[in-house]
Amino acid sequence: MARRTQRGFTLVEIMVVVVIIAIITSIAVSSFSGSADDSRRARARADISSLNDAVQRFYQLSFTYAGVGTAAQVATREGISLTDDYTFRIDVDADGQGYWVVATPSATGTLADDGALATGDAGERCYYPGDDNPSDLGSCPQSF
Repeated sequence: MARRTQRGFTLVEIMVVVVIIAIITSIAVSSFSGSADDSRRARARADISSLNDAVQRFYQLSFTYAGVGTAAQVATREGISLTDDYTFRIDVDADGQGYWVVATPSATGTLADDGALATGDAGERCYYPGDDNPSDLGSCPQSF
């Protein structure tokens, strides 16, 4: 009678394959982990641009930014659907001749403490890394 040889993988071979799969998985996860936040931030930048355009149209009709309304009112009036990941506001200067559109990350989302985004009447596009409520909107630490 012929002797049967057993076939299969040894424990060491299986462990090597598991380690290789774990390394590949960790690389893939680290590569894609920030992409969801990046897309949320990009959506907020697009919403700011839409609000900015709407505020500029309001100025062209009335020659003042005063009375433009809140970000929610402008969005409703213009048919803009704002992302829920950010809170938007429009700050108009006391004389009605300047403004800022500010997007602050929602406190409950993954972007909390990420930093505010803002754009103003002079065309500034500011990102305030780590500062969700910047006190000096005029100084842009970083552009977006």
